[in-house]
Amino acid sequence: MPRISTPIQSQAFEICRNRIAEILTDEIPNQYIITYDPNLADVDVLIESNSPEDQTGIPVVNVSFASDVFSGKDYGGNVKGGAVYNIDVYSNGVTTDDDDGDKLAAIKLQRILGVCRSILENPIYKTLGYDQAFINRVYCSEIHVANGRAQNDTKNSCMGRITFTVQAQETTSLIVPNLIEGYQTSLKLDISERGYFYTSGV
Repeated sequence: MPRISTPIQSQAFEICRNRIAEILTDEIPNQYIITYDPNLADVDVLIESNSPEDQTGIPVVNVSFASDVFSGKDYGGNVKGGAVYNIDVYSNGVTTDDDDGDKLAAIKLQRILGVCRSILENPIYKTLGYDQAFINRVYCSEIHVANGRAQNDTKNSCMGRITFTVQAQETTSLIVPNLIEGYQTSLKLDISERGYFYTSGV
């Protein structure tokens, strides 16, 4: 028989995943408007895509949840989480008379990775825009670029990953228990030279 009578809301790691994507969706196009950098034009931001590299709209940024580590649980149902997200960037480049396509793809990839990192590390987003009590800290721990590319890849595709961590508070609604009939007591808290103690309330 089910004992939980209230809906379980979205967890902090779900909320933060969506928020990361929202921030990048807002800020990357704005950087293109500010700089007119062609490497930042038409960047799509996805969430939990299984095959972002197959999207026709390359370059693509894909935000996905990787793991969460919990610590410091209290009796109020709160626990500190350290959620890790993979922010994967895919780009490609076409060879021109001036440059090789693989070089252009790598430059575009690294530019987008750098912009994403700088956006998320900006003090403006130190709590992703949420209350300080909800998020303790956010940080990018690593950037990796995949080695090489698939053979016969005429699009000169390449991929890189930002590992981004969000330390947030997870909360579980707890039941306030009722005592079994017959187990009620009548006590009061009193104090003496030896400290606090319980006495009968009768």
